[in-house]
Amino acid sequence: RRGAGSQKNEGFPGFTFRSSTPEELTSVGCPRCTGRVFAFESERRSTEQPSISIPQLETAEETEERGRTRKEVNMDLKVAKSVQREDMSTTKFRWTHNHYFVAPENFATKSKPHDGMFEYAVDVDTLMKEFVQLAKSQPLTKEVFCDDEKKQFKIIQKTPKMKYTDVITVQFLPTKGSTPDAPMSTMAVYSRSVLGYDDLKCNKKRVEHWLAEFNKAVPPVSTSRNASV
Repeated sequence: RRGAGSQKNEGFPGFTFRSSTPEELTSVGCPRCTGRVFAFESERRSTEQPSISIPQLETAEETEERGRTRKEVNMDLKVAKSVQREDMSTTKFRWTHNHYFVAPENFATKSKPHDGMFEYAVDVDTLMKEFVQLAKSQPLTKEVFCDDEKKQFKIIQKTPKMKYTDVITVQFLPTKGSTPDAPMSTMAVYSRSVLGYDDLKCNKKRVEHWLAEFNKAVPPVSTSRNASV
């Protein structure tokens, strides 16, 4: 007999069923039906995705002031989530052609750098301070972090025309034979694009431009890229 809240079961003519809530099933005391409902609720809760806290690169006011689109903001959040501290000596290149890596000899163990690095007659702290200052003065850049303890610096930069986001990581190191009385230092620079396959040598141009500008402020010991660690 069909009553209020009942529905006709098309698969089994002549039979009807009434939808019940978990509270009603519990009050009736049907352990089989109650168990099914609780199992469903448990499965539903287990499939819910946990909330992930993503660091903000800028405030809502800054976003509105710059007039950026929501797509650009989401890209920044994706970058902020992905760019963590890393061991640059074990850097592995992706199969894409949108990165550029320069490092001193005996530093990289997993990938061969595209070129070597200069050696400077200053201590590591001075080298880091001067290079960070130069990198932050470049257009469309925003610092991600600067770790004085691990001597690592990371910054993002937008490309001039398309506004794509690139990530640049720099590791500052003492060179082989450096002493407290005669400090010598160098660095490893890894620039890569977040999206795309080919960067049209954008990352290479960036790194080489930054190094050329930096060498004017802090001249290297030699024009040869023969620094070793």
